[in-house]
Order: sequence, then structure tokens, then C-alpha cells
Amino acid sequence: MSWSDIVKKEIGQSVDSMCNEVKLVKKSLEEKDEAKDRENNLIMFKLAETVSHAEDKKIVMKILKHVSSDVIKEKDIVRITRVGKKSEGVSRPVLVVFDALETKLVVFKNLVRMKTLDNDLNKVAIRHDMSSEQRAEHNKWFTEAKKREENDQDRFLYRVRGTVGRWRIIRFQKKLD
Repeated sequence: MSWSDIVKKEIGQSVDSMCNEVKLVKKSLEEKDEAKDRENNLIMFKLAETVSHAEDKKIVMKILKHVSSDVIKEKDIVRITRVGKKSEGVSRPVLVVFDALETKLVVFKNLVRMKTLDNDLNKVAIRHDMSSEQRAEHNKWFTEAKKREENDQDRFLYRVRGTVGRWRIIRFQKKLD
């Protein structure tokens, strides 16, 4: 094997490894962009299907105004849409896109007010809009919190709290009745 063959082989390996690293960086940047795009969004589950988009918008605004004590206005919302293909007997989730992260956080800080809504609306679940990678990470945190709760001799509760991607496990005492 000659000196030039050895150099060609090494350069080829270097180029391949650089290409792989560039692909990894590109994938990481795409994931960050997707997370940034979803940052201002929330998803509502278990909201009954309606006949029209206008009715969906009216019900979503009723929920958001109730939860936020009329802080959220229609101008704060960029888009309200149903996600997925329409099929009989299945209520599709509703995607709500806000113009600012602070507006979405107002909703999440006041979610306890959902309990005081009408019977059919208080069952609606509101969640962050997360990518599949973020959901997998959240599920790991949730599983860890469950394990801690099962292994705790003092009967503390463990819950996952925090914003998307910055989760932590909080420990607090159970209320004794």
C-alpha cells in the first residue's frame, strides 16, 4: 500500500465522519426549531366535536376566558384548529396557537379553574403541544416520579412540574383527611 493510498483512505474516513456530524447537528437544529414553533401552542383533549369551526372557536374562547379570568382575548389567539382526520365517534384534539408564550402560561397557571366549568367542559384536558421526542422525555420523568412515589415510605406525592424541556420532580405531602 502506497503513501497516497493511505492518505486517500484517511481523508475519506474524515469526510465521512464530518458528514455524520453535520447530519447530527442539522437534526438537532431541526428539533430545536420544531420545539420553538410549538412553544406557544396548547392542545385540548376530550372536547366534543361540533358542526363548525365557529362553534369550536366559541367553546375554546369560553374555556380560555373562564380559566384566565377574562385576561385572554380573541386577539391573543393566532389559530384554533382540530388536529387529525375526522371520523365518526372520535373527538379530535383542538390545537390553539397563541401569539405569545406568556399568554399560554396564564392558562397553565390557572388550570385549577377548569373544575368550575360546566359538566361537559370541566372534563377537557389541556396539555402542552410537544414533539414526539419531548413526549418521550416527559414520559421518562413521569415514570421516575411514579417509581419514587411507590418506593417512598413516608407517603409523599411526586409530580412532574415545569415548562416543556425543563421538567423537574416535586415532592410534597399528601393531604390527610
